[in-house]
Amino acid sequence: DRIPLYVAPALTWAPSQWTSLTLLTSYQKSKKGGSEQSLPMDNTIFDKGPKIPSSLFLGVPGMTLWKTENASIGYAFEHAFDNIWRFTQNFRYTHAKVDYVSGWIWDWPTALVNNRYANIGVQVRPKDSDAVLVDNTMKGEFATGPFVHKVLFGIDYNYYRYHETRTNSTNFVTIDIFNPVYDASGLTLGTPWVNESQAFHQLGFYAQDQIKLDRWIVSLGGRHDAVNSETLDRLSGTTTKTEASAFTGRAGLGYLFDNGVAPYVSYSTSFNPVVGTDFYGSPFKPTTGEQYEAGVKYQPVGINGMITASVFQITQQNVTTADPNHLFFSVQDGEVRSRGFELEGKIEPLKGFNVVAGYSYTDARVTQDNPETVGGFSKVGLRQAAVPYHKASLWLDYRFQEPALQGVKVGAGVRYIGASMAPMDTATGTQVEVPGYTLLDASVSWDLGARFAELKGVTASITGTNLTDETYFTPGFYSNTVFYGNRRSVIGTLSYKW
Repeated sequence: DRIPLYVAPALTWAPSQWTSLTLLTSYQKSKKGGSEQSLPMDNTIFDKGPKIPSSLFLGVPGMTLWKTENASIGYAFEHAFDNIWRFTQNFRYTHAKVDYVSGWIWDWPTALVNNRYANIGVQVRPKDSDAVLVDNTMKGEFATGPFVHKVLFGIDYNYYRYHETRTNSTNFVTIDIFNPVYDASGLTLGTPWVNESQAFHQLGFYAQDQIKLDRWIVSLGGRHDAVNSETLDRLSGTTTKTEASAFTGRAGLGYLFDNGVAPYVSYSTSFNPVVGTDFYGSPFKPTTGEQYEAGVKYQPVGINGMITASVFQITQQNVTTADPNHLFFSVQDGEVRSRGFELEGKIEPLKGFNVVAGYSYTDARVTQDNPETVGGFSKVGLRQAAVPYHKASLWLDYRFQEPALQGVKVGAGVRYIGASMAPMDTATGTQVEVPGYTLLDASVSWDLGARFAELKGVTASITGTNLTDETYFTPGFYSNTVFYGNRRSVIGTLSYKW
């Protein structure tokens, strides 16, 4: 029952060079242990008590689980009327079912009893959902005098519905963190304290024109969305209906120099519905935002590669974060602003040898508080939780050119994630910094079909992450909590494509 299953058959029918229809289906089923695993900082990154081992499972084996089952069906239709105009329609229906039974520390924020024992409660929260997406797009490429246009316009529709209940245990299981023994025989469940359904309908109209004049490229786009939702609280029998609409747009300007340098600037706005409700049963507001970006792309002449540098500012309203006062719930911050810059590069200096590198600096801060301040403290000026200032990566890989090693590729790289902040401590109004970390990864793969014609489509690979098995942490859901980072993992894969 724990063996994951995923199948995704597809069939394409092309009655002519102008028309094609691809049927897409998928089914996925998986099961794994269910546990929140937010751990107190005192017993992980600080020396204020016994260290909680990374192997500790804060759930109940055989009871707490995360079991998912998803099925989808859809199609991708495409028809070209001529060499200028092309119509596409994509449709997908998805049904998902999640059986989630989670374990959590009952005495939070006290966490451990006598610095050794953890009382583990259980929450049962099954959820089923349905989603429908249909997107109709007309694309065209043509010239009007000296202007070359790539235009698209269309209509899309999204529907999403879910039903979820949450039920807590009325008691707990006590485990020794150094010698855990799990016995769920005495656990009892109370009555559901959440039983809600929510449905969204979203209709969008959009258009875009990319215009090229000599070496100038201008992009102009706009979109109008109308969203309505209905939330049913089955416990109280109350229904809440909401409506929202917005126009969003984007504009960009770029120039192509002969030497491969292409500077650009862009501006865009956004609008996205948010699924779910807060502690009081109120539906979340849609997130809105705007982004400014400027940068330069460089494609060296005669070399296969691309280097990009950019600066940006992104401002978002109604960003969802963990509710520090109510376990298992979320709240929306008034506004979060992110500023920074990015450097990315991919280049092939020698045949078969690739270098991929990147660096980003992001300063994400709360610039407008939630109307209800937390614990009497304001979050304005605090860094957004779990967003580090610095991130960097370097990856090198080489595909052998020698005939005897045709199809063999090896690679290795490092990832650096800088220090980030945990959610605000509601007792002090401060944040605790979680240290950064550096991880080593590597891979080796062999496309056997490149060496042996009879094995065309067969690929064997081994991928390893965190090869030195570094102990590291990331910010938890709540103040003064962290998650253990993923331990060393080595995965072997044998695949066949036909």
